[in-house]
Amino acid sequence: MSSRFVSLSLVLAACGGPASTSPDASGDVLDAGDSGQPRCISPVHDRQWGGSGDDDASVAISRTGAIYVFGSTHGAANDDIAPGTGASGYLDRYDGDTRLWSFTDPSINSFDLVKPALDGSLEVVGRSAQGNQLDLAIGSLSADGHARGFERAGSAPSERPFQLLADGDQRAIVGYHDVYVPTNFVEAWEDPFVFRWNVNAGPAAGTLATLHSNESDIATGAAFAADGSVLVAGASLNGDGSWVRPSTSGLGEPVWKTVGDLEELREIHRLADGDFIIAGTTMRALGTAVGGQDVFVARLAPDLATTRWVTQLGSAGDDRALDLAIDDTGRTWILGETTGDVAAPHAGEYDLFVIALDESGTERWRVQRGSEGDERPTALAVDACENVLVAGATSGPLVAPASRYDAFLLSVRPD
Repeated sequence: MSSRFVSLSLVLAACGGPASTSPDASGDVLDAGDSGQPRCISPVHDRQWGGSGDDDASVAISRTGAIYVFGSTHGAANDDIAPGTGASGYLDRYDGDTRLWSFTDPSINSFDLVKPALDGSLEVVGRSAQGNQLDLAIGSLSADGHARGFERAGSAPSERPFQLLADGDQRAIVGYHDVYVPTNFVEAWEDPFVFRWNVNAGPAAGTLATLHSNESDIATGAAFAADGSVLVAGASLNGDGSWVRPSTSGLGEPVWKTVGDLEELREIHRLADGDFIIAGTTMRALGTAVGGQDVFVARLAPDLATTRWVTQLGSAGDDRALDLAIDDTGRTWILGETTGDVAAPHAGEYDLFVIALDESGTERWRVQRGSEGDERPTALAVDACENVLVAGATSGPLVAPASRYDAFLLSVRPD
């Protein structure tokens, strides 16, 4: 089995969850509470681009229909934009296929997270090489793509950010410390972190909380709880299972966990009614097992103790959940990668897929795209009209002939 997949055995268990009964949004978009009518994006055609190095892409859609494509160029895909590879970050705004502006900063190696506001401004998180490590670069852009300033934050290990949360004047970045060093010596294990700050004080006054252990632990999902704490979704890669931990001043004991063999919990989102949607990967029959390694999506009550429904999805091959999007009606879209036939014959090393679920967890449609090469999907974004965009990197002719690892942007829909 490829190292991009993990072997899983999953038992779900609540551990006395938080009191999350508030109808507030989960905080994963800045403009989620707007009472105005959301707008659909202009039509987008598939495209693929790259150069002499490795390129990747991510994507976000604002409530007003603006499209943001961002990532890194001239990096090294196998090293995940390792220090010293000369990677450069980029952030572009589009109206359909038309690029309205492009932003770069020579000190920023990658743009990783973008959150649009209703006025067109953006809050942005990237990574910036500082000696032999990558620190967080936190800043904002105006609606016309001009920087309002960036500040650096981080500690001795490199930070790899996965989530940017917003709740009023509170902000949080969740990810894990990446222990990559350009030698064969690993000086530490991966450790989850939460970096929090108040927008009135700025990132310079922020606090960094880290979960230290003697094993590799990663965090890729997060949501604000009703009490203002951050719920962090992650996994211990030594076989102790996946977990959800609250974070106020530090990372607490799990309030939800799995018991088993190298589980991976990827995402957690809090809905307007206080329920949670979680997504991850399993080899256990949580719903109807499909074969190999499957994707699961579950809806949990606010206390995390009651499972309202679980849906298991996949193919006869190995399937892995990578990203999750939820709209205002509770419909859910799952982005993943597969070695099997999720919705079409498997094309190459890894294909990408998108599966849509309704608010009860029932599948609505699925689609699979791939090339003879290796697809590495990064993110999906959905507008109010169910237009779905997927971004990532590919080593094959997904849209056009590939140079090395090219970036791609796809508009996906059921066949």
